[in-house]
Amino acid sequence: MRPHVASCIGDGRNTSLWHDWWHPIGILSTIIARRDWIRNGFNDESLVSDVMTNDSYTWPADWVNKFPGLIDGPMFCNIGNNRDMIVWRDMKGMSKKFSCKQVWRDINNFGDNVSWANCVWYRNCIPRNAFILWLAVLNRLKTQDRVKIWEKSGSLLCPFCFTISDSHDHLFFQCEFSNAIWNHCCSKSGIDVYYSNWNDLVLKISSGLKSRTVENLIKKWVLASCVYHIWKERNLRIFCKLRNSDKGVIFCIENEIKLKLIGLRKMNIMDYFWAFGDDSFRMFYLLLIVNIAEVGFTHSRRFNLRSYIVRIKDIRWSNREWIQELIGRRKCWTNIVKVLQWNLVNFIGISLFFVVCGF
Repeated sequence: MRPHVASCIGDGRNTSLWHDWWHPIGILSTIIARRDWIRNGFNDESLVSDVMTNDSYTWPADWVNKFPGLIDGPMFCNIGNNRDMIVWRDMKGMSKKFSCKQVWRDINNFGDNVSWANCVWYRNCIPRNAFILWLAVLNRLKTQDRVKIWEKSGSLLCPFCFTISDSHDHLFFQCEFSNAIWNHCCSKSGIDVYYSNWNDLVLKISSGLKSRTVENLIKKWVLASCVYHIWKERNLRIFCKLRNSDKGVIFCIENEIKLKLIGLRKMNIMDYFWAFGDDSFRMFYLLLIVNIAEVGFTHSRRFNLRSYIVRIKDIRWSNREWIQELIGRRKCWTNIVKVLQWNLVNFIGISLFFVVCGF
């Protein structure tokens, strides 16, 4: 922190000559010996104003030759103001206004930029999935090939295929179990990448997902969700002796992406929602649209989303039952006119409902 805190000189009456960093060559107490101060009439209480004469600085003659650069002016000058100020000095040596953001940038070592950063950390990411994916990209997950260093006795085999020890390359996605999950999710999301190992896959996917579109966002979700749920299933089998089929893992991944799609705003998600949703989930989306009309203009944001999510998880309704549910809502039809006057988005949603239901 100390190299970043400097004094901006005005009249020099509030800055220590020896202990504050105001001179370009550094803090003078670390350059000039204390006995030299005392010999020339200075002390610990000396200020910058003691050596100032108008706009110049007066130093002992032997110091000028002994300490090159001493006759230079102060590092920062407070022009137009007679008061000294404390300023923040950034990594480039420039005076900046003090702020938490600037301090964070200067005192942290961020390292080099990596090409896969936008594929792991981004807006609308799922934090738990992004964290596991980050560890996987860095090859820091505690896979069996790493654990073998400490556990030399006993057999460590992949809990999915029981052929070899699991590793990052084997789990993502060379194992038959994880490869089936990955291929299914790729076919749903449109990922078409040929790869030789895990690191190669990450680099190729990240290079093609730089633009901010819904399609790329879903592909990022798919990669992170596959890695997270495969790693979770691996740990469940090893430590909890619980097993899910590949279809069960795929079901969890698809439900996770469906719920994320519902939360997106101001983005065209209908095509992708239709690709990931089954018939009951599509009708559930239409029910949400009509429910906005049901509660009216002033309460359009107060529908109980949780109750609908519970119903869609616990009950597998047919399309006929969903339509009967929608038609039975009489209050909805009295408020449709208000919603149509509200904005064009709801108009499109209601029109879509009529088309799907065949009215």
